[in-house]
Amino acid sequence: MPSNRENLINEIQKILSVENRTDIEKDYSGNLLINYTSEYESPSEPTLEQRQVLIKLFGATDVRLGYEVNSPGCETCDYGSEYGWKLLVVKPTKHLELFT
Repeated sequence: MPSNRENLINEIQKILSVENRTDIEKDYSGNLLINYTSEYESPSEPTLEQRQVLIKLFGATDVRLGYEVNSPGCETCDYGSEYGWKLLVVKPTKHLELFT
C-alpha cells in the first residue's frame, strides 16, 4: 500500500502504463482528479481493467474518464505540448489523508 503521495503517484503510473506528468488533486466535493499527460502525443485512454484497479486502490465507487487534455506547444515543433486525460475518482475512501 502506498504510504505517501509520491509512492501513490508511482503506483498510478504503473497501473496506467505512463512514465511522467501524473498528478492528483482533490476537488471541491471530495472526489479526486488524476491528471496524466505526455508531451507530443496522448497516452492511451485507460482500459476498463485499469479503471477497476484504480477503484480498488482508492476504495472508490467509480473511476470515470473526465476529459481529454489537449494543449499544443510550439507551432513548428510542438515543444511544450501536453496531451492526456483527466480521470475522476468518485467517492474515494482510501489515501484521502494525502490530499488534505
